Amino acid sequence: MKRFGLIDLLWIGLVLLAGWTWSLHDQSEYAGRLDHNGLSEAAWVLHPTHELTVQAAATQLAAADLKNLQVQFHRAGVIYLYATGNTQSLPLDSGQWFSAADLRATLPVAVVGKAQVPKLYTGANQQYLKWAAGYVPVLGVVATREASPLNQACFINASSTAAAAVRVATTKVYVDGTTLAAQKTALLKIFGGTVTHYQYATNTASTWWTDNGPTLARCLGLVLAALGLAWGTVRLLPPRVPFGLDATMQAQYLRGLWLRTLAHAAGAAVLGLVASLWWFYLTDKARMLAFVLGLWVIYGIGVQGLWRHQGARKERETR
Repeated sequence: MKRFGLIDLLWIGLVLLAGWTWSLHDQSEYAGRLDHNGLSEAAWVLHPTHELTVQAAATQLAAADLKNLQVQFHRAGVIYLYATGNTQSLPLDSGQWFSAADLRATLPVAVVGKAQVPKLYTGANQQYLKWAAGYVPVLGVVATREASPLNQACFINASSTAAAAVRVATTKVYVDGTTLAAQKTALLKIFGGTVTHYQYATNTASTWWTDNGPTLARCLGLVLAALGLAWGTVRLLPPRVPFGLDATMQAQYLRGLWLRTLAHAAGAAVLGLVASLWWFYLTDKARMLAFVLGLWVIYGIGVQGLWRHQGARKERETR
């Protein structure tokens, strides 16, 4: 039992290392997303042909009742935003993000990057953005590292009167969401035209390898660690088959020991997963779960293969 306990502790440590690895990767992805004003790598560029204003487009999008969708209309440094679902994906320095009601309201409200704060007018404990001949209330301020373009951003709700005179044709339209393919027909019915994939270039001239290479290297190290743990398991738990069993009974005994070992590893992996999900920043929990499952499968194959190799070697030695 003590040996199983040691293996369980090693498994928990392995899963925690996996959580740390994917947490670093997700944080890097999130930093890149901030440089694109919250757009993901799956975003599209929409090339509209229908004649309509941004406010009219927001009204039609709301009527279509599309779920988990974000549409950004970029024009002259301003981002007119329409969104449904979880819209608070950017880090707040102060204040709050748009509520669902704000993103349907005709009253203009804004969220700005921290570089815009010195330009704001403050009165009666409320900050305002100078807009045309008037002022727009500022709900909150988003902020990230100094070099990020997000600090220069200015978001205004696309449903507002501030977007009533802005033609969609004069903006760059970006759409993002979790079910874009299913929503493509509805989007093209509203906007017309075509869509292309968003070019997710970074602002630091990094390559795919520099973005993903460290994660791949760490994952390879974890795979090797799982194989090393399989080797350690075989060393700690040599299959001592009871004397006098025939070949069928020996196979059943070894299968039972293998399944017991896998069950212990699975239990420890679950504990490690729970700790990782609680402790680490993870945006793609399914990916983390799939990776740990893969480590468990590799471990199981490794243990079985090493036991078979060990048994074959002993059989050769007794001949």
